[in-house]
Amino acid sequence: MQLATHLSQGTISDGSAIDTPKPLYPGAADDLYQHQKNPEAITALMAKIALGARFVQTQYCFDIDVIRGYSDLLLRHEKPDDLKVLIGLGPLKSAKQADWMRKNLWGVNISDAIVERLENSAKPAQTGIEICQELITQIMTLPGIDGVHLMGPECERAAAKIISAFR
Repeated sequence: MQLATHLSQGTISDGSAIDTPKPLYPGAADDLYQHQKNPEAITALMAKIALGARFVQTQYCFDIDVIRGYSDLLLRHEKPDDLKVLIGLGPLKSAKQADWMRKNLWGVNISDAIVERLENSAKPAQTGIEICQELITQIMTLPGIDGVHLMGPECERAAAKIISAFR
């Protein structure tokens, strides 16, 4: 983080100047669920921000209550206005995928209700798109949250459908 900040400012870590500074936009990762378990997690995040993070991108989060709590936490700790925060989301294709993700990906928590909704759907991939759209609609109202990062394997078409709903 510090190196990226220095390079953007035209120096390397020891303070030596570089010929052609490169504008970099350093970011940091965060796990929303850690903030529920560990009150010190905010200290680690604020340290990343102090080192020059200009945006934060979270792990996947499909729980609007957790996202609301994260929004409140950022505001209580005076998130800088120029820091952009993106919530990690992605279109779930099936209950099997959602179950695998929550069991195998660090920092991912997908509720039983979402897995059951996908299981009970005749068109689970479409339901996954709808879940994302519903969450984004709610996320857009939260102070301190600037957007979402749609991610997932081979999700380009589904991501395009999600994005087009907000144009």
